[in-house]
Amino acid sequence: MDILVKWSDGTENIVSSSQIQCVNKFDSLKKGAHIKMYWKPENKFYFGVVIAIEDDCFSSDSESNIPLAMLRKDL
Repeated sequence: MDILVKWSDGTENIVSSSQIQCVNKFDSLKKGAHIKMYWKPENKFYFGVVIAIEDDCFSSDSESNIPLAMLRKDL
């Protein structure tokens, strides 16, 4: 599942949910969650906030599925 993240430096990127984790391990991955991502080439963690989550009602294998085209509005 693709996640739109706003990083602490103000930039925004789409990342896979498998690459990030919540800062607080008891939180769930949802809009507004504080997350971190380890970036091996620089050997450091990056921190950010989830802005949007790809709607998982569609298969990511579908050719018509565009990542983040359908956002969960209720989160």
